[in-house]
Amino acid sequence: MRKLLLYLVSGIKSKNVFRFVARYFYSPVFLLKYYKHREKQKIIYVLTPLAQLSNIGDHAQASSIHNWLDRHFNGKVVIELDKDMTYYLKSALKKITNEEDIIFIHSGGNMGDISLWSEEARRLIIEAFPDNKIISLPQTIHFSNTAVGRKELSKSSSVYNGHKDLTIYGRDMQSTEFASSTFFNAKIHAAPDFVLRYPYESNIECTDKVLLCLRHDSESIFQGRHEKIQQLVKSPTEFFDTTLPFLICKNMRNSVLNETLDYFKKFKFIITDRYHGLIFSVLVKRPCIVLPTYNHKLTSALKDWFDDINFIFFAPTEDEIPEAISKASQEIEFSSVDWDEKYFDQIAKRIVNDL
Repeated sequence: MRKLLLYLVSGIKSKNVFRFVARYFYSPVFLLKYYKHREKQKIIYVLTPLAQLSNIGDHAQASSIHNWLDRHFNGKVVIELDKDMTYYLKSALKKITNEEDIIFIHSGGNMGDISLWSEEARRLIIEAFPDNKIISLPQTIHFSNTAVGRKELSKSSSVYNGHKDLTIYGRDMQSTEFASSTFFNAKIHAAPDFVLRYPYESNIECTDKVLLCLRHDSESIFQGRHEKIQQLVKSPTEFFDTTLPFLICKNMRNSVLNETLDYFKKFKFIITDRYHGLIFSVLVKRPCIVLPTYNHKLTSALKDWFDDINFIFFAPTEDEIPEAISKASQEIEFSSVDWDEKYFDQIAKRIVNDL
């Protein structure tokens, strides 16, 4: 049914049409499926990526979070709503939710004014469920110092500080410190990106090629200079972006992620300004040269979480890429971290102890 609706509404630009479809077709199906669980404690997982949002980094987070939920909340019914359905099924969700349900908000880099669709949906959920425990999973937080940014921050602060049991995880220390000073009524913690705990193993051997996993959007500060970066590499190269040219449905997430990781593992090292380009490199144990973006997303993460990883190299400018390439080309005995033990098991323990 969900796939049929996705087919019917893909390409439809009118939110009114989508709202009509969700209200009169998907909402009754949703209630029929979950109404029997209305009095049981459930896990509500919202704001996940739509199939049309084909960035494999976003879907990798959803895969890793579902795996983590299975590990720590086994036996609980898990209800997932993507970004659109979080909006359009809010009324139906309220009918099957009780005060014991725990609401998890998807992780990522969209807490702020750069992605208002996500920020507004997050505020919507927090306002709509004032009596539920809500956990916003690790987010890079960035509100711009503009009239729009300050206005949206004021709105979010009012909503977040008005909730009695909200926990916010910053995905880096800069985000965490900002949240602590701004969202003073919430519980604030720090944790790395959930994709670091994805269980990946493969015996694929590397070639002599180098992967350039580079952004093509407003977060890039290297737009138009990709070919210059390519010229600095004295090996065969391939270009890649984590935004893929096809839909990624829920049942495709793990397979597409594994295929992407297999692809990364073929290269002798990776140059990236993508957050999940870095994380995929860590998972497959391939040297990675990290380039900055317009905000602190990558630079803060490097400082906060990857000090124990000996095959990550930062090149703040193009001029420093050759030195980083020299380091990445050396033989390395790859270090490893038990991310669950160090971080993600602790999140679950904190939640359980707080119930």
